[in-house]
Amino acid sequence: MTSTVQLSMPIAFLIENCRTSGLTDQELVTLIKKRDFEPIADLVIEPNMDFIERIQTAEDLNEPWEKALLDGYQFKFLHMNGVKKLLKLRFNKLEDIHYKEQNFVLSNLILTTAEKVELATLIQSRWNVVSNSNRDSVMIQSKF
Repeated sequence: MTSTVQLSMPIAFLIENCRTSGLTDQELVTLIKKRDFEPIADLVIEPNMDFIERIQTAEDLNEPWEKALLDGYQFKFLHMNGVKKLLKLRFNKLEDIHYKEQNFVLSNLILTTAEKVELATLIQSRWNVVSNSNRDSVMIQSKF
């Protein structure tokens, strides 16, 4: 049985930002290994991200970014603003448009069933994704 890779926020957000380019995961692996981010610079949501610094950090910390990109991952730690950033990068969901925050709870977030599972897997170390019984929305709340 293989365990799911756990990544720090900067490395996970590098992956998620790169994915917003529309390239396949395998194409991104090639691009990252070459450290050639020019082809996606104008395609990603956060073009000002320091891609080189983040991949260097991943290597310095021995974070298995390639396995995470190809096989999936979970966040080691994720604070509220990190959850919001993940929702923006991975699911194209923005605060006050797609969900609301109140008292450290995100609510009224509409996700597909697959997206709910995906989100719950990514953030399960610190956050619960709870389906609202009377609507098609979910709320995200801290486990602590």
